[in-house]
Amino acid sequence: MLAERFGLSDRETEILGKNIRRLTRAERRVYFSVLRPRRREFGEFLRREYAGRGREERERWVEVAAESVLARGGEPDLADELVMQIVGRMAVFHAVRTKADERRIRLHAMAAAGGFTVVLVAVTVITALVLYLIRR
Repeated sequence: MLAERFGLSDRETEILGKNIRRLTRAERRVYFSVLRPRRREFGEFLRREYAGRGREERERWVEVAAESVLARGGEPDLADELVMQIVGRMAVFHAVRTKADERRIRLHAMAAAGGFTVVLVAVTVITALVLYLIRR
């Protein structure tokens, strides 16, 4: 959808289909110089498209994003991340976890890090608070 609307090259489309950690140096250069500056433009287009859809079509966006993330073992690619910002990150991760449990698919470590992130933030806050009180 983005490739058609914005006239992206095959290389740029391929880059959007990869996880940021899997990009080579040359691909990162293209991403940060060409695609990243247009991210807001992509997001606005997707937001308009999503808002103009009915309830069933919106649920389909979540399902398609979840299937795409699940196909990569739970790690979203750059295009999935754009869609997840629109439809809701937690809705997609919930759908991924549900489908992974149903199909007995193991997700990559920290793939659906929603619960892990909460624990990590809580531990960080508690540690900072304890250190603050000790220094006082």
